[in-house]
Amino acid sequence: MELENKSVDQNEIDIVAIVRLLKRKWYVFVITMVAAFAVAAFYFLTKAPQYSTTATILIKTDDPMNPLQGMNFDGFMASDLLGTTKAVDDEMEILRSKKLVKQMIDELGIRTAVFKKKGMRYIEMYGGEPLTVVYPPNFETTIRGSLEIVVDKNADGKYTFKFKRKYIDRESYKCSVTSLAKPVKTPWGVFSFVEHPENIQVGDGQDGSYALKFKLSSSKSQIDSYVQLINVALASKKSNAVSLSYTSSCPAKNEAILNKIIDLYNLDALSDKNRTSMQMANFITDRLVLISAELKEAEIDVENYRREHNIANISTQSQLFLETSSEYEKRIAEADIQYSLVSFVENYLKKSTDYDLIPNNTGIEDKSLGDLIVSYNELVLKYLRMGRSTNETNPIVEQTQHQIALLRQNILQTIRNVKKSIEITKTDLKEKNKKFTDQISDVPTMEREYVAISRQQRIKQGLYMSLLQKREETQLTLASTTESAKIIDAAYTAETPVAPKLKLLLLIAFVLGGALGAAYLYVYASFNNRIQDKHELKHLTKLPIIGYIPFVRGTSYVVVSTQNHGVIDEMFRSIRANLKFVLKNPNEKVMLVTSSIAGEGKSFFSINLALSLAMLNKRVALVGLDIRKPMLAKYLNVKNAPGVTNFLSDKSMKVSDIVVPSPQNANLDVYVGGTIPPNPAELLNDSRLDELFEVLRAEYDYVIIDSAPIGLVSDTFIINHVVDAVLYVTRQGITPREHVQNLAGYVSEEKLKNVSLVLNGVPETDLYGYGYGNYVTKSK
Repeated sequence: MELENKSVDQNEIDIVAIVRLLKRKWYVFVITMVAAFAVAAFYFLTKAPQYSTTATILIKTDDPMNPLQGMNFDGFMASDLLGTTKAVDDEMEILRSKKLVKQMIDELGIRTAVFKKKGMRYIEMYGGEPLTVVYPPNFETTIRGSLEIVVDKNADGKYTFKFKRKYIDRESYKCSVTSLAKPVKTPWGVFSFVEHPENIQVGDGQDGSYALKFKLSSSKSQIDSYVQLINVALASKKSNAVSLSYTSSCPAKNEAILNKIIDLYNLDALSDKNRTSMQMANFITDRLVLISAELKEAEIDVENYRREHNIANISTQSQLFLETSSEYEKRIAEADIQYSLVSFVENYLKKSTDYDLIPNNTGIEDKSLGDLIVSYNELVLKYLRMGRSTNETNPIVEQTQHQIALLRQNILQTIRNVKKSIEITKTDLKEKNKKFTDQISDVPTMEREYVAISRQQRIKQGLYMSLLQKREETQLTLASTTESAKIIDAAYTAETPVAPKLKLLLLIAFVLGGALGAAYLYVYASFNNRIQDKHELKHLTKLPIIGYIPFVRGTSYVVVSTQNHGVIDEMFRSIRANLKFVLKNPNEKVMLVTSSIAGEGKSFFSINLALSLAMLNKRVALVGLDIRKPMLAKYLNVKNAPGVTNFLSDKSMKVSDIVVPSPQNANLDVYVGGTIPPNPAELLNDSRLDELFEVLRAEYDYVIIDSAPIGLVSDTFIINHVVDAVLYVTRQGITPREHVQNLAGYVSEEKLKNVSLVLNGVPETDLYGYGYGNYVTKSK
């Protein structure tokens, strides 16, 4: 027997208690583990395998020409005005841009996602669908929210359609048809379905049955979804290689998406590069049409003049003067051509907007003007590309706009300066040419007129040939334009799916199952304020524990008898033996049995302890003083009245008038509670109670009082003065901890005397571990 127990700080972590809790609640982990593994198995069987597809490209970042490097324009350095290197980050933004993704969706025709059911999974398809859907007019372009259509074809050829519409609210519609010849009418329009028997595979069902799912969402949400799913990242920080990846359950669709994104990116980059050359080609073509008409008129004038004046050849003398004069005229003509070209550019610049490209490579010989035009076009292209990845309020964009305006003004000023320079040159050439024209004054008038006409022809012809040459050069530039992205690795899908991974799922299920079990036990331990086992009871109080009563199933309150030798009988015999440590004096024979609350087995313990003592041929009295709810008569199947309350209230009654012999043992007499009184507390304070126990002490070897629980009423404290010891019954899983902790206060305040504890409801398995199982038979 344990008479004293050490107290433990309740704030300390009791590892042993945790182990006992785990041992007692092991089934919780079994349940959570099984549930977690079941969820993992269900997820694995229903989740389509996901395949990751990757592609790698190299972004070309060749430095553009910068002829104005180091030049200063009103305080702005050329390096500040012109971009120097194409940023790979900007190109990555273009690769994941919504514009490019929208083009990809439209060109691949993947507005509707199609899934085929295989087992418990829906696998996405790309091409070869056994059934296609035809939406109502404009439905695909105007849909808001999403629409899901599940089609199930059974062996009888019957089609079942389930429509699920989600936009603000959820709506559904279900119908069945036996033929697809007629369209399906729904609350959202008329849908038609076209079956493709050649795409129905044997694996779909030997009888031709299959199940499909169609998903359609709004264009914006679909674009946003693809933008998030298409991953674009640098393959290495030390290179310009960019890696693109996409993951879904359809490898063919993955590869088509990535390859199409790369193709569209290259087309977009080529379009930017060719924009200047195309604009130049269009400009030259327009000018050629005009010059061609003017040249034709000049040639007709020469032809008509020679035919009219019958001119076949020019004299040798005139030829000598003309050759010298012709050289100056040629230079004058070249100056006129340059003046015309510069004027063309000036007129175009005045009519165009700030962000139109200026035709270059037109044959203008002034290098500074040509370099300015090249720089201007490069800056405009940079601005247009920046506009795709940022907004107008960005400081870099505003700076670029300022640079474009500044360059445009510089170009106009340079054109004016070039025109003045050409005019000065022409004036000088004309003065020199005049000296030779004076020397041919003797040349016939018709020859001089012929020279004037032919000179206009040569000017037009020279300009026409110059434009033809520039057009060919522009065409060569267009033909030699290369793609911005070099494909290192085309879209490639690994054979092994990246998800779901069975080993990872099992690991997660194991961890989650353990965590849920631990969380449940933590919550259980936090909110459960009941005594869990005898070890916890020892930690809660220093009061002695004289025994443990195993949990007994059944409705009988009498379990102790001379014929039984089970665990519970042995436990009562053990408690009976331990009473000598409680009742140390031979005169001490009155024991009060109480508990904290109802349902802890107080009356059960009182009855069987009394029977156990009676088996020693001792005279035992069992007194029912739970007078507010007397139950002894019912439990022992004896006559209920008269009882203790009748004796206390009726002065004429004797103790012998209320004694009831126990049918279970001749050595046991029972004093039942009697009629429930209206004033139980006052009745227990009557002196007749003392008279009763004086008689009982004299006639019996042991007196056991079945009293009321102390956690409910004060009756037990009132009768404490007539008892020699208090046997406080607790029950595993029932008794609140705080009630046991309060016992120390009751003892120190002398409300209860000589208190010992009994733990009821202990599982027999806990008792076997302490050696009882080797000597006794397990209770039935």
